[in-house]
Amino acid sequence: MLENTITSLTFQNTSVDRDILKAHIPIESYIVERRQTENSKSAIAKLRNEINNQNNTIHAFRTNEIKLNDKVSTYEKVIIEKNDLIDMYTRKLIEYNQEIENLGRVNRSISAELAIAQHSLTSKTIILEKQIFENDKLREECKIMRRKLRRFLNGRKKKNIYKYVKFVIVIVIRIYKNIKKSNNSFNIDNRTVFNSVLTSKEEYFYIIDVGMNNISAVVRKENVLNFRKLIKFHSIFAYS
Repeated sequence: MLENTITSLTFQNTSVDRDILKAHIPIESYIVERRQTENSKSAIAKLRNEINNQNNTIHAFRTNEIKLNDKVSTYEKVIIEKNDLIDMYTRKLIEYNQEIENLGRVNRSISAELAIAQHSLTSKTIILEKQIFENDKLREECKIMRRKLRRFLNGRKKKNIYKYVKFVIVIVIRIYKNIKKSNNSFNIDNRTVFNSVLTSKEEYFYIIDVGMNNISAVVRKENVLNFRKLIKFHSIFAYS
């Protein structure tokens, strides 16, 4: 049986094996070495397969790493763009805050001006109310004067008319003595009310109609000539 084994090994071996046989190597040691050689070859083949598998795995890892690096680069670009947007929005926010501060200052200035204007308007309103009250008093006094003048001009003696006209001049001067005088005329509500100039030689009496229509009508229609001759005025003007 040992011879058959050797014969089979002899036919299957290469020229190196034949050299070993020719060198009279013991068969047992040859078989052991042969098996070790085959085992080492199979181990080497396994190692090569493992190395190839590991190389394939490394190649796959490198491919994934490249892909991941591409993704990271893309994300970095996106992050840079987002940071640029954040910077832009931050600048705009700072500008908006400055505009809000400016508007706040303008609003405070306008509020102060409005308060001053309101105070001035209140003061002017009070002054106008006082003037209206004084004008109402003047209207009442004019009504009284109109009634008195009508009584004296209708049916009284001439000497009494002269005295009454003097009384009218004194009363009118007293009424308007505190009103602002401009160009020898007194103004109420931007309208000329009364103008009287008294000198030692001549007397001028002007009635300009503002709320005194009835007085002007009485003087104009009935007693203009007698009024002028009796009082000896230089001129008398009565306007409607």
